Amino acid sequence: MEKYRGQNGGYYGYQRICRINQRKEYGYPQFTGEEIETARENGFVIVYGASDDLMEFNGAVQDEVGCYEGGTAWISGNRVMETPAPAGDMAIRAVWCGNERDERGERITWTYETEIPHETFMIYEDGEPYCRGIVFHLKDARANGKSEEMGDLISRKALMSHIESEYRQWGEDYDAEQILGDIEDFETALSRPERKS
Repeated sequence: MEKYRGQNGGYYGYQRICRINQRKEYGYPQFTGEEIETARENGFVIVYGASDDLMEFNGAVQDEVGCYEGGTAWISGNRVMETPAPAGDMAIRAVWCGNERDERGERITWTYETEIPHETFMIYEDGEPYCRGIVFHLKDARANGKSEEMGDLISRKALMSHIESEYRQWGEDYDAEQILGDIEDFETALSRPERKS
């Protein structure tokens, strides 16, 4: 299991810092005020699903992103962006009804994919696996921001997922060539040197 550096310099798992149980029951609010405040004070971000169309962020980042049938969000500093972010920002992809299963072999409704080092916890609804949430330290979502590392930091898979979801949201047809063209335009824009004012 990944470990994280606490404020006192030691290494801790999120359970020790945030006291979040590995298994929670779906409800509102999903986390206690103490859990959220402890996560915030120690720089942890909790990500989980709500309803059938939301990716929730609690702790060091407080936000939510619409992601009906899945979608992608980018962590930019201590904010969440719903559009592809500059090189150096890290993506989190929400997967709706994918292939991941819990320890009993039952399909999990919400899961998350990211290159950010993280730990996981489960949320159940009436005994059924609803969400495999993630917890990560905010500093682990901050890369050096070097444009030459863009390919490692913002994957084509995440970009394709975002663009595809945008097309779906507006009910428009899309094809792979159009998506790849949009990605190339985005990468070209990122590779341009910044203008100095």
